Amino acid sequence: METPATPHSPAAEPATTPVSTVTVTVNSPDEMRELGLALAKQLRPGDLVEVQQGGAWVSFAVTAVGRYRKDAFPTGRVYGPTPDPQLRLITCSGDFNSAQRSYVDNTVVYAVAT
Repeated sequence: METPATPHSPAAEPATTPVSTVTVTVNSPDEMRELGLALAKQLRPGDLVEVQQGGAWVSFAVTAVGRYRKDAFPTGRVYGPTPDPQLRLITCSGDFNSAQRSYVDNTVVYAVAT
């Protein structure tokens, strides 16, 4: 991902920018769900998450963790503009719907730059 040549106001930027996808080999949908939930359960308000950006480490403090049905996902809250740099970590959660080949929920970890 390239860094823009000119800085932008954080308020004009979305709260999230996809940076990477982590691929993990699992043997069943249940294992995948458990992995996502384990990561989300470990993060609590006040915890720090560090992200490397341009050779420097940037710290974010977790402010909240929310779980949402996919049909009620808070798109504006997750992807909308923010007044300051923020981070969202999003994972699948809930039951696996075999017919749709998808999990029914998403867990979102919200964090702000420290």
